[in-house]
Amino acid sequence: MSLTQETTADNDNDYIYIPRAVFYAVLAGLLGLVVGAVGGYFGAINVYNRGVTDAVAAVDDAVNDAVAGAISTSADSTGSESAPAAPAAHVDGDLTDDDPYLGPEDAPVTIVEFSDFFCQYCAVFGRQILPQIIEEYGDQVRFVYRDFPALGGDRPAEAAQCAGDQGSFWEYHDALFENFREYTSTDDFVALAETLNLDGEELRDCIESGTYRDEWNADYQDARALGVSGIPTFFVNGTRFVGAQPYENFKQVIDAELEKQ
Repeated sequence: MSLTQETTADNDNDYIYIPRAVFYAVLAGLLGLVVGAVGGYFGAINVYNRGVTDAVAAVDDAVNDAVAGAISTSADSTGSESAPAAPAAHVDGDLTDDDPYLGPEDAPVTIVEFSDFFCQYCAVFGRQILPQIIEEYGDQVRFVYRDFPALGGDRPAEAAQCAGDQGSFWEYHDALFENFREYTSTDDFVALAETLNLDGEELRDCIESGTYRDEWNADYQDARALGVSGIPTFFVNGTRFVGAQPYENFKQVIDAELEKQ
């Protein structure tokens, strides 16, 4: 055997020969595994995010439904808890205070709402039900908005009152509910004011000085004294309604009140 022949034979032992078809099949399989793994990862992230979103919405609903129990109990001096007496279905007297209102002061029907700008059901009422009431009944109804920031909506409550100093409480009220929970910081409230052509820095000074801190707190205390424990709570000529109510329920009681006139 020649030297050249021996060298060639030795080199043959250093390599594994794979047919081209097999090589491409293996490569395609590996690429498929990588693509599948990446797709599965991002798919799992997407499912997780949807799950978190759904969970947050569920928690929000649960908080709104359970806020009555969270607020209605109070601790006495011994540390034991006691629940207040069940609130009356009807309350006599003027419940309006000096809060912002729509409609004439001498309207035959007055609706007082205790509300929170962080409350989902309050936002639904403000966006959908209230406009229907105003459209159908006009000057026959006065609507009064009062603060009950049970879910932490005290900052937007102050911001809305500060916007009222510039004559735009209701525009600000509508914008807060239209963009539910998007506005949480002073900078957010200022930015929103500027989109409504208000003086943003004036609003900032009003918020930071705490001008309306006592105002929303007084509303909150009045609500507690009335037995309010869930939001939204409405008083239609003193008749209490609690929670999400369809338009038909308001229409029924408003019509009944108008028939008494």
